[in-house]
Amino acid sequence: MEYLKKFNESESDGSMRKFVVTTTSESSDHYIYFIEHPTEPTRDELKRFLKEHGSDFDDERTYEHIEDVEEIKDFQRIPK
Repeated sequence: MEYLKKFNESESDGSMRKFVVTTTSESSDHYIYFIEHPTEPTRDELKRFLKEHGSDFDDERTYEHIEDVEEIKDFQRIPK
């Protein structure tokens, strides 16, 4: 899990790929996470990530289900 990081945990040196992960909890709440990983995170890595950093979990399990994982290639800017 040392590879899986939130965007704001450290400065990126460009070697990490950026992903957006969307989840839905059992209570129908939706969550979005921005993470970095050197390749593409596996479902097991994401489940461990959610158990540690998720928004809807307890000591024994997470109540969030992974809906989508998309790599972010670039950001679009809204002109002023």
